[in-house]
Parts: sequence; structure tokens; C-alpha cells
Amino acid sequence: MNSWRRQGRIDIVKMLMFLAFIAGAYSIWAFVPPYWTSRKMDEVVTVSILEWRDRNQVKGESMLAHELDKREIPMYIIPEDCEFWEEGKEKHVSCYWAVDVKYPLVDTRTTLEFEVHKYLDASGDLYDW
Repeated sequence: MNSWRRQGRIDIVKMLMFLAFIAGAYSIWAFVPPYWTSRKMDEVVTVSILEWRDRNQVKGESMLAHELDKREIPMYIIPEDCEFWEEGKEKHVSCYWAVDVKYPLVDTRTTLEFEVHKYLDASGDLYDW
């Protein structure tokens, strides 16, 4: 009868693949949420500037605050991170924020910076900056 016996050797390739998987999983866990939030903020700014176009600036600013809550934007982005202004006949809305991402085991942080800027031209057409 031939039984299988473990030989006590560590398979280096499998160990490296496992470590690569763990690093990839952590990268997804740490870096995807801030970028996903950036995509949601693009929608928030679009809705806010269109509300400003259709009504007035005060309504646009209150729509921004409402959309931040409705779309469950993290608390590190607040309405004060966004600016509404007119330049000639153009209307601009810009939001800027930064997020710190911590690397495990090495106690190092990286700051990711984001900005969403939309504007309406004189005819009311929407553009990305």
C-alpha cells in the first residue's frame, strides 16, 4: 500500500502566490473605496450644478448637502469642501478632498487627492473641467 506522506518542504511558488493574493486583496480593500467615492461625487456635483442652473445657487448648495447624505458619501467629505462660483456667464462647482490610506505592517500612509469640477457654459450646457 502506497500512502501519501508530507515531505516537510514548503512550496515557495505557492507561498509567493498566497502573499500576492493577500497584497492584492488589501489593495482592493484600501484603494477601491476612495475611487468609488470619487465616482459618486461626480454624480453629486452634476446634480447640484443642474439644480443651480434650474433654480438658484442656494438651491444648488442645499442639493449638494442633501445628495452627500442620500448617496452615503463618507464623512470626510463635507459641503465646505465644495465651491460654487460664477466666472463671466459660466457657472462652476468644484469639490476637492484628500484621503489617507494606511499600509499594513509598515506604518506608512499615502494621501490620495481628488477633485471633481463641472461647469455650465452661457447656454447652460454641462462640461467636465
